[in-house]
Amino acid sequence: MHAQSLAQSGISLQIWANGKEIDDHEAEFHGYPTDTRISTRENCIKECTTLIAKNPKDSSAYRERALYYEEVGKYDYAINDYTSVIALSDEDPSCYLSRGWLYVWVREFWKSLDDANTYIKKNPMEWGGYHLRGWAHEMLGDNRQAIQDYSAIINLNAASDINYYRRGRCYEKLGAYQEAVESYTQIINMKQNNSLKNQSAGIKFYYYWRGWAYQNLGKDQQAIQDFHLAAELGETNAQRYSAGNSLAISILGGEPWLMTYCW
Repeated sequence: MHAQSLAQSGISLQIWANGKEIDDHEAEFHGYPTDTRISTRENCIKECTTLIAKNPKDSSAYRERALYYEEVGKYDYAINDYTSVIALSDEDPSCYLSRGWLYVWVREFWKSLDDANTYIKKNPMEWGGYHLRGWAHEMLGDNRQAIQDYSAIINLNAASDINYYRRGRCYEKLGAYQEAVESYTQIINMKQNNSLKNQSAGIKFYYYWRGWAYQNLGKDQQAIQDFHLAAELGETNAQRYSAGNSLAISILGGEPWLMTYCW
């Protein structure tokens, strides 16, 4: 997307690798080193800056530069450019969503919340604003509001497994373990039926977390069953599960994929 729109502005994206001139997309496809890709983006940033100097009201140039600033990790610069786009033209609400996620990365969650609210007002039937707002609420410790936002996505029939999972985790933080079990069970059932539109983790991940919720309810037999199911499904996404659950570790035998992941 960046390459195409920049090319329309007459900007060259050509770089050299192994004696061959290639464009930015081909460089990414072949997995050339990160410093090469960053160098390419820095050059694109300079080109955008030149366009902005010639026409300070060119909102598309600010938008392009924001995307490249984001890719090289200069989030504050990207935020400033999205703010410029919004000031020049408030017609495209996606800038609020993009800036809102950048506020998350720099841990300015209240600002992220504001951008999410603005986006939702402009696009009440689009799930992205609710996902951002749910994440911001969760980071601010307002798990009840986060649950409402994740539920809104589910009600829009646009949810991926991550929305059910985050809702389950929020329920757990509130001590509502039965509701957490129900949220994880919904994911498991949909994964078994292949009815989820978007998926980000294997089913054993959710057996594990449901087992944890069962254990907190004092339902050790159900917990043991889920931990066994998690173990039997094999080791994928290594080091993406949490430690600290003695029952799980005793059942799973200290599987390495249980050791480090908790969010």
